[in-house]
Amino acid sequence: DTYQIDFNEDTLSLVNKMAQLEIDAINQMKEMLSITILNKLIELIEATNYLDIIANDTNAKIAQYAAHCLSNVGKIVTVYHEIDKQLNFTFSVSNDHLVIILSKFALNTYLLEMALTLKRRRIITIAITNNHQNKLADYCSYTINTPFESKMDRIGELRYFTACKYFFDLIYSILVSHDLKKSQKMEELYNQIFFKKI
Repeated sequence: DTYQIDFNEDTLSLVNKMAQLEIDAINQMKEMLSITILNKLIELIEATNYLDIIANDTNAKIAQYAAHCLSNVGKIVTVYHEIDKQLNFTFSVSNDHLVIILSKFALNTYLLEMALTLKRRRIITIAITNNHQNKLADYCSYTINTPFESKMDRIGELRYFTACKYFFDLIYSILVSHDLKKSQKMEELYNQIFFKKI
């Protein structure tokens, strides 16, 4: 295994190995992305003010990172990472929201039930998962596939997380590019407050 960590492995070897893992994950994600679907997702995101992300555990941390980035381009982003709030949100969200669901393996029963409920309520959803042949992908309006490891260990998981971060960075950069003046104005206003001397 290219990314296997050996006992007492040399630090330089690990520096190179982890750098290669991230490069490979991003390159594979690039190859897996459909530009047609990507453009459609950008169109949907640009048309809505409200983005909601349902995610658990480490996925929730990636979702919070995405929320930070997307709020910089004027989106109102909420991350739901507690089951009771996720369920209540699923029952009450209005159709002017776009919902993103992050799940590596799409095995969580609650997430699958939430995705099915959102489908029945005709809420537009995007699944980000490492296997397009699962129920989550079936239930969601659109699916973004990430690099898949059939034997996913803790190091292999880093490929998935790297790919997810790359996807959100890509969405953010496209949105900035499409409305550069607005992004620059928001940054200017933010800096006026954040860096204001007291």
